[in-house]
Amino acid sequence: MDCAIDLRAASEPRLLLLANVENAAELRSILLSTSGEARRLEGIALVKAALLPPDLMQVRVAARKAQAASRAGKMTTRTVSAELVYNLSSTKNIRESLEKFGVGDGDKYVRRCFIL
Repeated sequence: MDCAIDLRAASEPRLLLLANVENAAELRSILLSTSGEARRLEGIALVKAALLPPDLMQVRVAARKAQAASRAGKMTTRTVSAELVYNLSSTKNIRESLEKFGVGDGDKYVRRCFIL
């Protein structure tokens, strides 16, 4: 099955590198919770920076796929940010994808992706 992604249809994801992160466990727990604070952070994905290639094209494609799935109402995960992290992985197992590419408790370098 082919999937065409219109690169002009959505806004460009914004990417920031966070270095020397000391509260990765706290950030991760906020993103995993269902509190109002977590809903306020919807559209922000935290990704392990060490696993991403330098050109970040992979992140841009994952963000576009997440945006397209959200608009079509066909997301595999519950949130757009989790969908971005899920789309970074080659596996179709949600848990494995989030554990491998999502921020871990001890990560010092994190890539923060804003999906607008």
